[in-house]
Amino acid sequence: MKISSLYIKNFRNIVEKDFHFNTQFNVIIGKNGRGKSTLLHALRVAAGAYFLGIPEVKRRHIQNDEIRITNANIMLEHRPVVVKATGILGDEQVTWKRRILSESNITTTSLKDIGTIKNISQAKYKRMQEEQTDQLDLPVIAYFGTDRVHGVGRNHANGGATQRIGRQIYKEGYRNWYNMRSSTYQYRKWLQTYDVLNATGRTYNGNKELFFETVKTACPFIEHIQFVGQELWLNVILDGITSDVLPLTLHSDGIITYVEMVAELAYRVLVLNGYKQANAMAETSGIVLIDEIDIHLHPSWQRHVVHDLKTAFPNLQFIVTTHSPFIVQSLKNDELLNLDLNEAYSGVENDPLLYSLEEIAAKEMNVGESLENVERSQEFLEMQKAAAEFFELVEQADDPKAIDLAKAKLDQLSIRFSHDPVFVAQLTAELPPNV
Repeated sequence: MKISSLYIKNFRNIVEKDFHFNTQFNVIIGKNGRGKSTLLHALRVAAGAYFLGIPEVKRRHIQNDEIRITNANIMLEHRPVVVKATGILGDEQVTWKRRILSESNITTTSLKDIGTIKNISQAKYKRMQEEQTDQLDLPVIAYFGTDRVHGVGRNHANGGATQRIGRQIYKEGYRNWYNMRSSTYQYRKWLQTYDVLNATGRTYNGNKELFFETVKTACPFIEHIQFVGQELWLNVILDGITSDVLPLTLHSDGIITYVEMVAELAYRVLVLNGYKQANAMAETSGIVLIDEIDIHLHPSWQRHVVHDLKTAFPNLQFIVTTHSPFIVQSLKNDELLNLDLNEAYSGVENDPLLYSLEEIAAKEMNVGESLENVERSQEFLEMQKAAAEFFELVEQADDPKAIDLAKAKLDQLSIRFSHDPVFVAQLTAELPPNV
């Protein structure tokens, strides 16, 4: 499953708009309030249509608080709400939609709207039940919101005692798909029982080895990784320094957050399509939504995280948001969706990977009005402007009024920039000697 285009109307803060997506990686950028998270929420609604005919998986309809509201003299809800997607399921191109109509608060489930995607997913589910097979070629569908990090860190639960005695493909492969959080990840329980299930022929040889290989591919800083007791243990090489082999929860929050997300994705692939064995990662398709992919990631890591995920999961479609110019700089044009672009502001002309960070920040992310403005800190620019205004007054030494204004200006700047006495002293030295 991959989504190639999306039409949204009256959904959260989007009035009406069309979007188009790269089949492998998409990075959404824009200033706060432009609709980055809104677009991910709409994609979640669209992807969730796949589960409408599957009783084991929780559905995700349009929520009442996702109906667009305007607030002028009075608050008004705007209908109809429409989320319409076109995508590829297997070898078939499909268009489907979810709607809240003008006279309703309920998301439509008519055959006209979701019949095709529902029939495709139902056919796979029915085949599993009738043939008792797990060879279904199921898509990964997962949404990681900004609250995915809740529960990580030193007090993070390690999964507890497992009660997993077999494989429930749909329940495990799509558990909490609509809001994946570290506190509910299931990869640990899978690792705890894998050897027993493998020995009794209820899973596939090589899946555990492929799991670790995939995690290391997506996290190239990991030198060694294994599962001990109820937790991953690993060591990392960062900036030429090799850490000790430690439980994951004793590493930094950035490593914990990212490694756990990747581990859960690898586990989901193997639950859904483990029968593909060595080809599972390469052949499994699906859609993965990540809000603020750069959470806790150092800039040096942000520079290659897109490449790492594409390499580890080559057939998944990632659609993510970010505020990081380092991530933007790693992209090609068709991988970037900039919600700030308009007639007056067109962004960079070529692939972002061809530009400097300053050019990305100024021309693509619209930070400041020029390269000079993004090369310097905001405080430096304010000091520069204040000094220019002061010097302009001092240059009018023959005008007593201008000198009085300069003295008053100096008093203000001495207070405002008291943390930088050298700067204040330089300004003071510019006053005429008789003042």
